[in-house]
Amino acid sequence: MLSFFNSSTLDLNSYPKTAETIQAVIVEPENESALLEQVELFKRDSNNLATKSDDLTSRFNNFEQTIDQRIADLINTITQENKELKSSIKL
Repeated sequence: MLSFFNSSTLDLNSYPKTAETIQAVIVEPENESALLEQVELFKRDSNNLATKSDDLTSRFNNFEQTIDQRIADLINTITQENKELKSSIKL
């Protein structure tokens, strides 16, 4: 959640001391609503990422299985052709 501070109500004793790191955003009052709207859009997008991530994981697993099956089929085909070639050479 974003917090906006008014310098007249800011109590410096309750905030980080020397050598502490903070993240702060200073927003002009006239830009506050635009920033809040952007934050809501980012929140909405980040909620969709989990769904997309699961979907991508599922798609990747399916892709991996398909490739594994195709490689196995190619190995079988090559093995069979190799046997046929050896057989024809012996004749």
